[in-house]
Amino acid sequence: MISVKVNSTLSIISLFALLSTSCASAPLASNAIQLESTSTESNSDLLRDGENLLIPSDSKRSPNGYAYRVIEQGTDQSPSYRDAVRVRLRLRNLEGETIEEGERILSIAHSTPLLEEILPLMHIGETMRVWGDNRDIWEIEMIAIDDTFKAPDDIAQPAGDAKPVEGFPDVACKVIDSGSGEAISSGDAVRIHISRWEPNGAIIESSKLGRGMVYILNDQSAATDPLHTRILETLAPGAHIRLWIPAQRAHLPFDIVEDLFVVEKLPDLKFPSFPEPGHAEIVDLRDGVKIAFEHKTTTEKLKDGDSIKVDMTCWNADTGDIVEASYWHAEPETMDIGSPLGIYFDIMTQLGIGDTALARIPKDTLPATVGMPLICRIRAIEKL
Repeated sequence: MISVKVNSTLSIISLFALLSTSCASAPLASNAIQLESTSTESNSDLLRDGENLLIPSDSKRSPNGYAYRVIEQGTDQSPSYRDAVRVRLRLRNLEGETIEEGERILSIAHSTPLLEEILPLMHIGETMRVWGDNRDIWEIEMIAIDDTFKAPDDIAQPAGDAKPVEGFPDVACKVIDSGSGEAISSGDAVRIHISRWEPNGAIIESSKLGRGMVYILNDQSAATDPLHTRILETLAPGAHIRLWIPAQRAHLPFDIVEDLFVVEKLPDLKFPSFPEPGHAEIVDLRDGVKIAFEHKTTTEKLKDGDSIKVDMTCWNADTGDIVEASYWHAEPETMDIGSPLGIYFDIMTQLGIGDTALARIPKDTLPATVGMPLICRIRAIEKL
C-alpha cells in the first residue's frame, strides 16, 4: 500500500540542538488500532481507589472468556462491530500501577482482540472494568460513536461509474471530484487524506484526524507505491476519489475500499535557491548565517521566552536533499525560544508571526552530529 515518509535521520530539533516540544507524527498505521491519542489527566470517577482489583464473583464473561463488570450504567445505545468509537481508557496492572491512559478513537473491527470483543457489549456513557489475558485491568468509558469515519453508502461493490485504473486493471476507481488548479506531476509533494474500510463498512484506518499525510511522487528514498503514484498523477488539489482494491493488491487478507483526498501541493518541499529574486529582505547574522525573507509582516519580532508554532523544512545545502519537514507530522512544530540556544536564537528572533524566511546555516555553526550545511525555510504561524 502507500508509503509515506514520516521520519528521517535528523529531526528539525536535533539540527539546532534545541530543547523544544514537538508534536507527534500521525502516519497511517499498518494495523490502525489507534486513530487518535490525546493524554488526559487522571479521572477519579473512572478509577475508584481501594476497589478490589481481583476478578469479583459477580463479574460477567464475554464469549471468549474475558471477565468484565459494569461500574457505571450508560444509555440504551450500543456501537456495532463496524463503528469507530471515542473512549477513555486506563490500563493498569494488579499492583494498581497505570500503564497507559488517555482518550482514543478506536476502530472496533481493527482493534485488539479484547477491545474488539468488549466494545460492542458496551453502551454509550457506560464505564466498564475488564480483566485481560496478562494480569492487566482495563477501565473503559464509552463516550460516543464517532461518525467521522462512517463508511460511504453502497461500498460493498464498485460503483457503476467506476473504471479500471490504467496499468492496474484489478483496481476500480470512481472520481468524485477531480480537483482544480495545476495538476500533480512526478516529484511533487502533496498532502493527502486516506480513509480505508472493509467492503462491509468496518473502518480500518484514517488520517483525517491530523493534517494528513505527505506523499512525494516517485521519491526514490521512500519506496512510494506505484498505484498511488499513478492515481495522483491524474489529479489536482481538491480531488476526491474512491478505490476498490482487492486483497492481493492491498497485501491484506480482505478487500478494501479507500477514499483519497488531495488536500494541497507542498511547494515548500522543493529545494530553494538562496537568495533568489523576490526575497523581501536579506539579513546577515554572525558566523556567516544569512536570512532571506520570502514574506515579511509588520508584527513584533519574537523574543526570549516566547512559545510558538512553526512549519519548518530543512535541506542539505550542498546536495539539495531534504533532511526534515514538519509537514511530515500531524501538527506544526511547537518551539520554545530561549537565549542559550545559540544560532537558533539569533534566527528565530529575527522573525515575527506570519513571517516566512530562508536561513542559510554553515556547517561549522551547527553541532558536529549534523555534519552538513543547511538551508531551512521557517514559517512562524502563531504565538502560544
